[in-house]
Amino acid sequence: MTRNTAADSSPKAGTTYEALVIGAGFAGLGMLWQLKEMNISAHCLEAGTDVGGTWYWNRYPGARTDSEAWYYCYSFSKELNQEWKWTERYPPQTEVKSYLTHVANKFDLKRSITFNTRVKKATYDEAQKLWIVVTESGAQYKAKYLISAMGILSSVFVPPFPGFKDFKGNCYLTARWPQQDPDFTGRRVGLIGTGATGVQITPHLAEKSKSLTVFQRTPNYVVPAQNHSLSEAFLNNIKSRYPEIWQQVDRHAFAMPFEVTGRLASQYTPQQRNEIFEEGWRRGGFRFLFETFDDVLVDKDANQAASEFIRNKIKSIVKDPKTAELLCPRGYPYGSKRPPAGHGYYETFNRDNVSLVDISKNAISRIVPDGIELQDGTRYQLDDIVVATGFDAFTGALVDVDIRGKAGVSLADKWKEGPRTLFGVATSGFPNFFMITGPLSTFGNVPSTIESNIRWIAGALSHMKSRSLDSMDVSEQAEEGWVKATQEAIDSTLIPDGARANSWIVGANIPGKKVTPVAFLGGYNNYVDRLRAEGAQYPSFSFQ
Repeated sequence: MTRNTAADSSPKAGTTYEALVIGAGFAGLGMLWQLKEMNISAHCLEAGTDVGGTWYWNRYPGARTDSEAWYYCYSFSKELNQEWKWTERYPPQTEVKSYLTHVANKFDLKRSITFNTRVKKATYDEAQKLWIVVTESGAQYKAKYLISAMGILSSVFVPPFPGFKDFKGNCYLTARWPQQDPDFTGRRVGLIGTGATGVQITPHLAEKSKSLTVFQRTPNYVVPAQNHSLSEAFLNNIKSRYPEIWQQVDRHAFAMPFEVTGRLASQYTPQQRNEIFEEGWRRGGFRFLFETFDDVLVDKDANQAASEFIRNKIKSIVKDPKTAELLCPRGYPYGSKRPPAGHGYYETFNRDNVSLVDISKNAISRIVPDGIELQDGTRYQLDDIVVATGFDAFTGALVDVDIRGKAGVSLADKWKEGPRTLFGVATSGFPNFFMITGPLSTFGNVPSTIESNIRWIAGALSHMKSRSLDSMDVSEQAEEGWVKATQEAIDSTLIPDGARANSWIVGANIPGKKVTPVAFLGGYNNYVDRLRAEGAQYPSFSFQ
């Protein structure tokens, strides 16, 4: 297809584009490629100094995917699928970042990106039917279409502990890790947070430091990833089956090429269940959740069986009974918080230089010059503090920017009582504003969920261009219908119980945030069916 020369011209502030994309990670690069294929003049604004998004910012030791490499990638290019060679089942951050750099170079996308540019404000001008975008430096851009590719986990949450500025040592955010790795050799390190990031970084901090103190509020159900290198024969087999793999992804509830087992836990004896769970543990990662029993996320007894199996595994791995008990999750179902994949996580607590501190009832009170103080006055002397307390998921990045639609209404005000969107791609009152994996989009293997949104947005833009339409806006009625469908979907599972464990899936990890679903959990397969149905005639939208 003919390349668009307008998209390839040298970008200048003040330029008016057909489409402006915010963010140059998986979503932004995929959207840019799609817009170039459609011959739409497009430009991307990126806060970092290079492409990568999540995989640019999260470069902490141990960062790697939790989905398997061969489907944690784009599907839009057969050539790309065939030429790229993954080295591990769960590739590290450096490899994913290299993959995205390769994509940007292969499709000549970097010339359409301005780096070191953070968007401050975006306002819809109703008279011009244009989005006016202003960066933190004051530069201004205009576009007919504004597309957010800012990601679901990009707005960093740092608990407002007093005293951070007084700490005499070094403090590191895992989501803003320095380009040059810090040296923790001989240092007393404190780690705050035991979510997916905390689980990944713990073994690496333990290896280097003199001592590692892990401050845990909520223990997690950690299943081993069972990572390994990928052989040439394995990769060749994968590459020969890509059409089948992408078809499986399309029909899976969480966008993964797994088969539905057809098994319900109630149909098996306790011994048979344990044998199946044992096989799931051996296979590792998300396969434990999705390839053991089909009812783990919806049936309390099935979930309890899986949860108890994991607790028993923890007790068999961790030698100190007290520490093992602290690491055992209780009071919420397995899978109601995003389950991390472990790489020697539990084994790390058998090291003499590692200790676990329970802050669920004796919380961190403040940061003091030489460490951390708990509410009861207990102090831990530290040289370095690593903060891995997660993200304001799905909504955070969007409300961090001052986005204003019709009549100057801000997105933050509109979503104060919870996000309101249709499919997570559009929100009423904000014409020609599209989101890739916005709030209430589906949740699963992220590159695949991203591509489903890119394809839908591309269809919508094609629909408008072919009919010479200026703007499209989703109806409030359709939006409310999707909000209701999202609530009904999550209510049919055990996932709402994750609120008891401060799960970001329902926004419970952010103080003051409305506890409500931030994603559609009715199945990726059902979600893409709804997208395709809407894309036939766009009945939920009005056009001008």
